[in-house]
Amino acid sequence: MPPNRPDPQKDVSDYLARKLGVSRAESEAMPDAIAAIVREPQAGIEALFAALNRSVPRRIEQHIQAITALVGTLVPATAERVPGTERERIESAVEEAIRMGIVRQEVFPATEPTDRVAYLLSSAHYVSGNFDPARVPEATKASQAELIRLAYLLGQKGVQSPIRVEGRTDGMGYTPFGGHRFGVQMGHETVDLFDPRAQRYLFEHPRTLRELMDAHQRACEHSGISQPVFYEYVPNLNYKGAHTPATSRLVDDFDATWIPWHRAFADKWKFFFDSLRTLNGRQESQIGTGWDGAGTPIMEFAGRWLFAHDVATDMGNYLRYADKLNEVNIAREAEMAALMLAEPAETVPMAFAGKAHELFVVDRLTPHAEVRVLTPMSSVPLDSKRHRLPINHPQSRILNIEMATNLRNAALSLQPRRV
Repeated sequence: MPPNRPDPQKDVSDYLARKLGVSRAESEAMPDAIAAIVREPQAGIEALFAALNRSVPRRIEQHIQAITALVGTLVPATAERVPGTERERIESAVEEAIRMGIVRQEVFPATEPTDRVAYLLSSAHYVSGNFDPARVPEATKASQAELIRLAYLLGQKGVQSPIRVEGRTDGMGYTPFGGHRFGVQMGHETVDLFDPRAQRYLFEHPRTLRELMDAHQRACEHSGISQPVFYEYVPNLNYKGAHTPATSRLVDDFDATWIPWHRAFADKWKFFFDSLRTLNGRQESQIGTGWDGAGTPIMEFAGRWLFAHDVATDMGNYLRYADKLNEVNIAREAEMAALMLAEPAETVPMAFAGKAHELFVVDRLTPHAEVRVLTPMSSVPLDSKRHRLPINHPQSRILNIEMATNLRNAALSLQPRRV
């Protein structure tokens, strides 16, 4: 850490030792827990005391407020100078988000001489059609909450450069929450989500923000509004779509055709994929083969027998799904980068994409700009999702391409037996 730079984790450890009876040795043995307190004091403290098998101290609220203020989470630090350029405004917000443990920044140098800088927000995100918060990975929910807090800081600094967002069409209007946004309960008062007081309150109270996001997700099933995503929650930024209408139609067609199919496929085959063992980096399982009483080829998976013809059909469709997904990904990544690079010189190109797209977009940008990737801290463990191989390549390890190919070929090789 640079000299004279505050160390919020050390400050939290010192406070815990002085006020809450958590020794420095205990804090040093649980660095992830301390980092969680820096990001979200209330939830982090509760998790820490649960891990220590101790009761949460009485009057914990005053300690949460003290820790929040200590690490600079309650009130964003005022910049020592008023940033004068758009790039300085963004850098000031990002520096604050890093200091508060909200995001990590990685720099990918430009491959050709240039002064241009671009920002990519790379994170886990919700999946369409899932309306149950309990089925959403913790990293996804926490990451979007962290992006909301980053967006709040960007707005506070007056950033106006366009932020291209995955999943939206360039040039089309967009109404957050379908025009029916939520209120925020602040004491005895319910305040509109976009009211500046509510915006600040949610920034200061990440747990309340998360509860609101869960309510939002449950409401999606009946209201038709989109899943929780950061650009729904912070209104005063310049969000734009990252795809042309043609590519959006390609995505819509894929979603309508293949997403329901893949959901059914995943449910049908969950028993088998859950049974796989990983040996030397490869997934392995014992597959049995045979014939039923009519001489029809059958295959055994984790104790279940299926017709070989059905296995070949399912796995063949899975490989077609992967090919189509790769086609969609290439189109989306190319357009996102192209739209970012087409922004006026006085702006700083920014965009949001899922982790699996990150390096593909970076590679399209670095011939023209230095790329700074901002990852919510809760998405950092998902770095393994990053890759430079197409998603339908067997070695990308994102989809079960090798397994599906082997199963399809094995099923096709089995011939009926005359009884």
